[in-house]
Amino acid sequence: MNTAIYTSQAQSSNIGIGFATPINTLKDLVPQLRNGKVSRGVIGVSVDRRFTPEAAKALGVSDGRGALLASVSAGGPAGRAGLQPGDVIVEFNGRPVVDNTELVSMVVATKPGSTVPLTVVRDKQRRTLNVTVDELDLEVEAGGRAASERAPEAAERTATGFGMTIEPITPEIARETELPRNRGGAVIVSVERNSPASNTGLAPGDIILEVNRQAVTNPSQVTRALQAAAPGTPVFMLLWRGGQELFVTMARR
Repeated sequence: MNTAIYTSQAQSSNIGIGFATPINTLKDLVPQLRNGKVSRGVIGVSVDRRFTPEAAKALGVSDGRGALLASVSAGGPAGRAGLQPGDVIVEFNGRPVVDNTELVSMVVATKPGSTVPLTVVRDKQRRTLNVTVDELDLEVEAGGRAASERAPEAAERTATGFGMTIEPITPEIARETELPRNRGGAVIVSVERNSPASNTGLAPGDIILEVNRQAVTNPSQVTRALQAAAPGTPVFMLLWRGGQELFVTMARR
């Protein structure tokens, strides 16, 4: 179904470029609109938009496909089902997942309240979990969430070679960020523009918990693990941000 036609400012007639809504989307929406409400599914995860086929293969997905979970809401459907940051979803409700975009489309099109199987790759092993899809709150989604940043005080800082500087985690930082006990290797205090860290979306205040699936307990361990990565290879990190774990993929130049 055509929904818009592009017209340039220089001429009043259209120039043959149209925008359309897929018919399958309309088939799904029209019955809901008749009832006065559009329902969309949600499972309480965020995906890594920078996930590449090379990173997928490094995580044990042989065909390089799937959607990498960056974070999982603790009380959400995925969290209750046992999913974790760093899992790669390769099948959803019996259908293969090619990439992040396809996973999102599958989830939102699933009827809230449905329980569906999904297959993930974790530690290079496939496992199947059942998740019960919740209903997406469109008002909350439209409102968005405000992100807070901590302004760190000067301390003993270490450059990592990835365009970010880290420092030890103090008791004050652990308390302010509600960091789980005995976890975390370093807190990021600065990020250079156009660096691997910046391009990955890392930010001051992020706490590094793991590097390449190995827990780290101090800045020296973080630095050694990062510098051991060969140029061009993906580096997987588990962070603590906003009271939850976040899995990210970073590449060294």
